[in-house]
Amino acid sequence: ASGTSAYGGAIYNAKKIGNINGNFIGNNAAANAFTDNALSYGGAIYNNYGTINSITGDFIGNYVSASSDFPSKASEAYGGAINNEGTIDSINGNFRGNYVSDAKRVYGGAIRNLRNIGSITGDFVGNYAISPTYDARGGAIFNEGTIDTISGSFIGNYAKGKTAFGGAIYTTKDLNI
Repeated sequence: ASGTSAYGGAIYNAKKIGNINGNFIGNNAAANAFTDNALSYGGAIYNNYGTINSITGDFIGNYVSASSDFPSKASEAYGGAINNEGTIDSINGNFRGNYVSDAKRVYGGAIRNLRNIGSITGDFVGNYAISPTYDARGGAIFNEGTIDTISGSFIGNYAKGKTAFGGAIYTTKDLNI
């Protein structure tokens, strides 16, 4: 997906999906705006107030980027592999080399969650969030919603920016890890 706003490189969901089974490799949502805000969400999956029962598969090399030619305009990149603003019951799979970059605000190299995720099971390896000029949060996971449990290893994830928080996980809520 590309344009001044880009949503879900492989899947955009605003309703209900049962089970998703399969690997997501090299998908992207990239926004580039010349005179407006540039907004990108979910390199592989953007769940926009929808419901997904389960996601099973690996996420490898998915990314989100956003840039604007005007410094006063917003550029935001969220959820290198998954951007969730709805409900996902479970996610089972590994996340390798997913990222968010080239924007003022970059949140969640692998997953950005604003609503509800039941469980996440899998390893997070080499995911990152890089902002060249501003704010990077959650190299692997950015969470401002509810995640019941996270089970797996976090290896070599990082956040880098003018301000950076949570190389592996950035959360404003309680988590069970």
